[in-house]
Amino acid sequence: MRVCIDAGHDGVIDCGAVGQRGCLESDISLYTALALKENLQARGHEVVMTRECNDERLYSLMRRVNIANEAAADLFISLHCNAAENTAAKGMEVFTSPGETGADPFATMIYEELAAMFPDQLQRTDYSDGDPDKEARFTVLMETNMPAVLVEMGFITNWQEEAELCDPKRQAEIAVAIGRAVDRYAAEYC
Repeated sequence: MRVCIDAGHDGVIDCGAVGQRGCLESDISLYTALALKENLQARGHEVVMTRECNDERLYSLMRRVNIANEAAADLFISLHCNAAENTAAKGMEVFTSPGETGADPFATMIYEELAAMFPDQLQRTDYSDGDPDKEARFTVLMETNMPAVLVEMGFITNWQEEAELCDPKRQAEIAVAIGRAVDRYAAEYC
């Protein structure tokens, strides 16, 4: 499969959320995206990246969408860290665009693999439509031509989750879980 990985934010103009310990969302998303790239390539998938370094040219969300669409990617994965004023907020979330789309089964597979990898981690879900993903009209989900998901890997504003998100071991484990979901999706839908 050809997978487009989007490391959220750009690390120059927009660093995303900042944790209490000073970790930057843009750095965590980039390091996890690079780990996912390596994992997927080792599994035999082709990878297209929206960024592999801090790059101010990616400030536009449509530029990210265009990278995925022009590459004719089979899947799109955007990686982010969540943030909240309530520093006790925690958990992982997987988003798709509203309605029943081709991204829903992929999002469910990611949710299941993350839950298996991190059994003690809260998985924030919305089963109102029968599956665990949440729905949002994020540009990268609405404008891409392929099944697209956005993964909130945890709350950077939560002291404990920030420490975990900044840990390269945790980033690699997230990459493994998402890599397993890509393999499952490829086996079932391709």
